Amino acid sequence: MAASLAGLAACAGPAAGPAGPVTAGPPAPAPTVPAGRTVGVLLPLSGGNARLGQEMLASTRLALGAPTAPPLDIRDTEAAGGAGAAAQAAVAAGDGVILGPLTAAETTQAAAVTASTSIPMLAYTSDLSLGRPGVWALGIAPEQQVERLVTAARAEGRQHFAAFLPDTALGRAMGKALTEVCAAQGLATPDVVYHTTSPASITQGLKTLSAYDTRLAAAQPGAQAPVPPDMSAVDPLGAGAPAVPAPATGQGTAPAAPAVPKLGAPPFDALLLADTGLQLASVIDALQAVQAIGPAATGTAAAAQAPAITVDTPPAAAPVAGAAVTGVPAHTPVGALTVPPTVSTQPAVAPPSPPQQASVPVRILGTGLWGAFAGKLGRLEGAWYAAPDPGARQRFIQIFMARYHHMPTPLSDLSYDSAALVGALDRARPPGQPNGYAIAALTRPDGFSGVDGVFGLTPDGQTLRDLAIFQIQPGGGGRIVSPAAGRLVRDQRS
Repeated sequence: MAASLAGLAACAGPAAGPAGPVTAGPPAPAPTVPAGRTVGVLLPLSGGNARLGQEMLASTRLALGAPTAPPLDIRDTEAAGGAGAAAQAAVAAGDGVILGPLTAAETTQAAAVTASTSIPMLAYTSDLSLGRPGVWALGIAPEQQVERLVTAARAEGRQHFAAFLPDTALGRAMGKALTEVCAAQGLATPDVVYHTTSPASITQGLKTLSAYDTRLAAAQPGAQAPVPPDMSAVDPLGAGAPAVPAPATGQGTAPAAPAVPKLGAPPFDALLLADTGLQLASVIDALQAVQAIGPAATGTAAAAQAPAITVDTPPAAAPVAGAAVTGVPAHTPVGALTVPPTVSTQPAVAPPSPPQQASVPVRILGTGLWGAFAGKLGRLEGAWYAAPDPGARQRFIQIFMARYHHMPTPLSDLSYDSAALVGALDRARPPGQPNGYAIAALTRPDGFSGVDGVFGLTPDGQTLRDLAIFQIQPGGGGRIVSPAAGRLVRDQRS
């Protein structure tokens, strides 16, 4: 049996977390450590992200605290020269693998240094575009979420996808991912509209995307519906369409505006969103105004049809975890990061059983960030988001709290997982080799089972994840309606 997280914590020995901030010291591998076995750790240990960096370092030490674990070469990416200088120092010290850095910008700097070496890097950014042979982004990425959502939506019969997204890096990443995933799955090119922060931009953009004027005209008594506009040629932020009729105020002598009739369905049956906070509230208001959602679109009858597995709403989409190489399948019970025994061809996340098809005209799809405040999203009843199953993380939380006496941040999962993975590969290193960090070992097709589910690294630098689908409930909160598959399998699209 593979060691569980509890076993890994026990192996970590008595070394407790630091009483105060940890500073990076000069690399000093013990003479008995073979060259290339030391693990470079690049984290912000000072500056604005120092608290987060210290916490991620604590998770790293939790996973690699055993006396026989490979030594750590800790570098502060906020020191002079930044992440580039930290990576250069790690290379000069002869480190065999690099864990970190934290951000996309830092990863770009560090990857430029390691490009001419054979040292693999497991970075903590969620920007998958930075992945290349030898460099992997471990953060839970928009692309992974979108692929999972589209696959699940197709399984319940959705064919016409669209997106209404903030004009931000996250919004652009999700829009690009939706276009690429739809193309890969043989679906029509989705209409993607980006909006600014103003309520006017949000309302006008959704009116255009949902063909509001065409639907309104078709709903008028005795009216003949005009030809729908070419959605790809319409400026979503323009002012060519009339405003959504406002309710009468009852003041003055002006006649009351006519009530908006019940409109037909918009030209999409699945809509991807990525807003949060007050902007999301404005988007929900506009969605209801143009009748893209509402009692007919996400009512309790539809929610009742979808089978649900009761799970508490997870925290913000968390990254991954754990390690032991012993020939246990990737779907080992919660708490063990394992290296599965069998090998298949190039992996892809296995599609789990889809939720039962429900009579929701438009399925709203959202970002995993919604998990942090799903309890406030009752107006989006029936909406989906993709995130790790939080149940698997509970054992890690217990062990972390027992050692450090506070809750770990989601990013601590990433540093724990990467360190535990490296420790597992080190224990399984081939005889005569200084370490087990070979690309072939890191990219085994079956992947690894971590704190937040199964994940895999591909030879071209991509990271695969196995996510669950959560559905927003009538009073808010998320429930799993499509569990994570629990494994990686062959790519069914190739």
